[in-house]
Amino acid sequence: MIDVNRFLTERGVIVDGKQARPVGREDLLAILDANDNVVDFLEFNGLDFSGADIRGLNLDRAYFSGCNFSKVIAFPLIKFRGNDLGPSDLARGWILDRWEHGTFKEMEQVIPTSFTGSFLSGSTLNDAQFQHTNFTGAFLDRIKADGTNLYRANLHKAFAGFAVFRDADLRYVNLVEANLVGVRLETTQLDGIDWGPKLTLIQELEGKYDEAIQVYRALTRSHQNAGDERLAGEFRYREAVCRRKARLAKVFTKSRRAKAQGRMRHWASALVHGGFPDLVSWMGSAFMDQLFGFGERPLRVVRAAALVVVVFALVYFDYGVLEWSRSGLIEFANRLGNGMYFSAVSFTALGYGSWANPPVGALRYIGAIQSFVGVFLMALFLVTFTRRLMR
Repeated sequence: MIDVNRFLTERGVIVDGKQARPVGREDLLAILDANDNVVDFLEFNGLDFSGADIRGLNLDRAYFSGCNFSKVIAFPLIKFRGNDLGPSDLARGWILDRWEHGTFKEMEQVIPTSFTGSFLSGSTLNDAQFQHTNFTGAFLDRIKADGTNLYRANLHKAFAGFAVFRDADLRYVNLVEANLVGVRLETTQLDGIDWGPKLTLIQELEGKYDEAIQVYRALTRSHQNAGDERLAGEFRYREAVCRRKARLAKVFTKSRRAKAQGRMRHWASALVHGGFPDLVSWMGSAFMDQLFGFGERPLRVVRAAALVVVVFALVYFDYGVLEWSRSGLIEFANRLGNGMYFSAVSFTALGYGSWANPPVGALRYIGAIQSFVGVFLMALFLVTFTRRLMR
């Protein structure tokens, strides 16, 4: 493996220990040629690549910590179809040469620039062009990417903690399982991003709920600023779900600690005494999630209302509502149907009208309770639905 700094010194890029000019495409091709077209674990740390043309180059698993990639050209304008091309063609730049001289015809397949697994920590990528570039598993923590174009780039499983993407173009970027702790996305284009199933971040999957809450809050704010209230609401919901999961995790942590310290012998006692307030808080949060999705799932209110109507209908059926109704029918289907009708009327608090005699006994209290629950659920649905609609 060659010494990159010594090689660049021989080429006049580095003079007296200082970089005299940015590293260009020819320099990179010369380095790859001298290292048998292998770039794995080459160290380019702290170098200036500003304005370099790195289209189509494979820079997998190289170290670029603290580098400057401002105004780099990396997006793949190179396409081909039906040609036998090996890795050396890509590394030596023959594809670019053939493209410029019109050798390839009817070209279709894209050859993307790749930084798979590369270490770009702390690098400056301002105003660089990285459309379609592959950053899978790359270390992008603390990078500065103001104004950078990452259209359709692949950041799958990339670590981009505390990265700055101010005014960047992240449209249709793959961010599945990417680590975005502390990321800054002010005035960033975020349309069509692939966040993975149910918009779930890797921090939530790994049980790092405090970090997930922080990232979800930042994403909510960024999408609000971008005018995308739908996704802002989804990330707000994920934040609330993480808070619920964090409460439950705290309950088990406290209970295990209480049991380990010998204060409680039985795990149930340790659970209750170790984190009872958090347990109650978690139960309340889980109830709100199922009832109306923390204000982001109005259809869950409809589901809850239907469940209430059915359950109370069964109660009225068991009490034999039709025993005091005018119809006097005793058939099972009619009795159940009238129970459903009685339940629906009680739920909406419209009044029973002249079809049935006033309820007596326990039915009066059951009907009053259902009316209260029904009015509450209808109001909750209107608030939740209107909130979603107004966005």
